[in-house]
Amino acid sequence: MNIKDAYKIFNKLLKLCPKEYNGIDLFIYGGEDYHNYDLSKGAIAPTRCINLGLKLIEHDQTGSNIAFTLAHELGHHVLGHVSNGYDGDVHEEQDCDLFSLFLCQLLGYIKTDILEGQRKYEKWRASTIQSWHKKSHNSRIKRIERVEKQLEMLESINWKYS
Repeated sequence: MNIKDAYKIFNKLLKLCPKEYNGIDLFIYGGEDYHNYDLSKGAIAPTRCINLGLKLIEHDQTGSNIAFTLAHELGHHVLGHVSNGYDGDVHEEQDCDLFSLFLCQLLGYIKTDILEGQRKYEKWRASTIQSWHKKSHNSRIKRIERVEKQLEMLESINWKYS
């Protein structure tokens, strides 16, 4: 993946969101210190923008991790989590995970590939996660397992109304 590919994915995701979110900007960080946070391997969603790490882009071969991460951060905006700080909680993160998986599937990414990619991403990124991030985000593996259970339940519903 490269920066141009990441912007293409971001623009496709924005088209799936309500129009009032089309003004959200994407910024790529190459390892600079972002408020005492090494953003190079992650992403955050401050007000009206998403900041994405360059190393994450370079590490992703298929685009599924970039799509999942960007859709997750967009979820913070669309679901009303973004305010003036980074005070997210585990439930908001889980909501954004499910939102992200839904958007990624709309773009054509395969659910099992996305979830497996997230497991690999967790191992790769584990050494750089700050303690404040761990408190709000819980273990990505646990989050993935929760999303899998939610999807299993949703997929078992008969959506045809008689």
